[in-house]
Amino acid sequence: MADRIDVLGINYDRVNLNGLIMFCVETIERNQKSIILNHNLHSIFLFHKDADFANCFNNSVLIHADGMPLILWAKFLKRNQVSRDYRITYVDLLPELFKEMNKRRLKLFFLGGPPNFGERVNEFLGVHYPEINFKYEHGFFDPTKNSTDSQKVIQSINSFHPHVTLVGMGMPRQEKWISDHFTLIETNIFLAGGACMEYFTGAVSKPPRWIGRFSLEWLYRLIESPKRYYFRYLIEPFSLIPYFFKDVISRK
Repeated sequence: MADRIDVLGINYDRVNLNGLIMFCVETIERNQKSIILNHNLHSIFLFHKDADFANCFNNSVLIHADGMPLILWAKFLKRNQVSRDYRITYVDLLPELFKEMNKRRLKLFFLGGPPNFGERVNEFLGVHYPEINFKYEHGFFDPTKNSTDSQKVIQSINSFHPHVTLVGMGMPRQEKWISDHFTLIETNIFLAGGACMEYFTGAVSKPPRWIGRFSLEWLYRLIESPKRYYFRYLIEPFSLIPYFFKDVISRK
């Protein structure tokens, strides 16, 4: 993949949306297997607090930047040539990926959400991407490595043999589940999408794209759900201050 950028004690790839879509398509065409993860300030906080979560990224073939602070900080540090185009959110990624999957009539497996939530995803895909072959399992199960529940989910995925498996169980649960079980699963692309399908199905309101252009999705979510997001957006970033200092020192 493209060269990786090192900031705040983590790495991410210098890749834009088109490059990421091409990577997915080529991986599928070659019948290869890849885990694609992403980093934002929340994931960096977890990365430095949870060794098991950090280890998940060792199994990832591609890591993209989901948070604009990672792009702006790399530009400040002058770490390689960094563009705003290297910030890829799932709100931007999935429509383009689904468009390619629809054109090729590929298979998508979605793992996540409460029971029956997959029916809403199925309805959404049926309207917008009717040629995608879709199957799902809810995310309310015991995700422990090799648990009976996990084995049942793996069997469900493997019987379907999807090209893309989208896991939306929240960070770090989804990354750990993928890392623990990816060798047992027959799929080409693993994506850890968090609550992305909640936005597309209307389960929660999606931030307007003009807000995304100003990188203010976090403020939209904070205002809409302060109890859910106040710690993530108002407390966690301060724990990363030592890593900002380390980057500045290394720059000199």
